[in-house]
Amino acid sequence: MRLTQLPLHWEADEALTMIQLLDQFKELLWSAYGEEIIRQEYASQKHRKLDEEQLMLKFEDPIPF
Repeated sequence: MRLTQLPLHWEADEALTMIQLLDQFKELLWSAYGEEIIRQEYASQKHRKLDEEQLMLKFEDPIPF
């Protein structure tokens, strides 16, 4: 895999163009691999050991609005 260095300084219009390009990549990747990514993340969460020091808090108080 070849890595490309990105410039350290961008003009505002260049930065916006890059953000839009990355958004398009993200959408394409989610369309192609979203379900697989979700399954993989869910499976990795199931295998994580719970922190024994973590406190379980009960939030039964009514929220006054």
